[in-house]
Amino acid sequence: MFKKYLIYSSIFSLFTEKLLIHNIIDIKFFYIIIILNSGLLIYYGLYYFNKVFLLILGIIFTLNFFNILLGINQWYLFSLQFLGITIIASYYYNFFRYLDDNFYVFDIYVKTSFWIASLGLTLYLIDVIYHGEVAGLDSIMLEPAHYAAVVLPAFYFSLWNYINYKSYKKETAILLLSIILSGSAVAFIGLLLTIFFIGKKSIFKIFQTLLAVILVGFIMYTTNSDVGMRVDDTLMALYTMDLKGANLSTTVLLSNAYISYNSFMSYPIFGSGLGSYILAYQEYFYKIDGGGASNVAYGINSKDANSLFLRLLVESGMFGIILLSSFIIRNGVGLGFKSEAISKGLLIYIMLKLLREGHYFPSEMWFFFMLYLFLKRKSNVSKI
Repeated sequence: MFKKYLIYSSIFSLFTEKLLIHNIIDIKFFYIIIILNSGLLIYYGLYYFNKVFLLILGIIFTLNFFNILLGINQWYLFSLQFLGITIIASYYYNFFRYLDDNFYVFDIYVKTSFWIASLGLTLYLIDVIYHGEVAGLDSIMLEPAHYAAVVLPAFYFSLWNYINYKSYKKETAILLLSIILSGSAVAFIGLLLTIFFIGKKSIFKIFQTLLAVILVGFIMYTTNSDVGMRVDDTLMALYTMDLKGANLSTTVLLSNAYISYNSFMSYPIFGSGLGSYILAYQEYFYKIDGGGASNVAYGINSKDANSLFLRLLVESGMFGIILLSSFIIRNGVGLGFKSEAISKGLLIYIMLKLLREGHYFPSEMWFFFMLYLFLKRKSNVSKI
């Protein structure tokens, strides 16, 4: 009973990013689940701190301590991020360490994704009937891009099963339709990555993926005026090195890239410290042509760069990028088993996470990261 509660509550929490109270900081519903479940694991003597994990945390704390002493970072900015990462990553480490069968857990996540997608399609249809034109599908999630990123590992696994075993038919169809209707760039990039990863690799596969990228990009550019405007404005801003007149999305994208590059060049090895991106933002945004507090983009993604890669680059430098790259390479599963399909689905999520959303602990991130780790660690890797 306890094990089932732990599994279902943890998986339910993956889809609760929208449930929050904003009061100085975001207080999210899934924080309550994490704290409660952590307490239960401690009560039953099932909570354990991995020595390597503690060593990494110790190194991060030490590096940030010196950054704070040098005035590069601030204590409260660092402590909030460090505490959040420690609590949530530790919980999911112990969650997967305690469970016997990761495949069972992932299957429940896939089934839950299917029902969340079904609900999303229903809500989308109701909106179409009553309002005509609607925004992208996001079901009960925060936004369409976030929805697509969270369910893409489930879609990849379902599609892999359908191709190889003709199973998960309804999951594949419903998830694919919902991802397409989300209408987000993240969704289409995820689908292109799915095309690349599914099946055997070959020169033809690479060519097929590149052709798909070009074709989808051309269709989106020519048929979607919003996409066309963003591409045109981005190219013009890069050519003129001036953000004046650029649309909001272009301004946010290029300003965060500019800020990240300049901050990284100042602290390339270990970065400026966890939580310090907002300090870099405040320092460099005003130096952009067309930037400044009067710019409508000022303050958007000022804390997270809207990209995990850019934020890591600023806050942890090459140390953080190498650490993350090592984690991805060392723990990827390529055994031709069911675990490989799960691993590749999770890798798609990680790649999308690096591209978009710079938060260190959204509701689903550490669940996926720790599952990626334990797929290779667990000895219960077996064929379907």
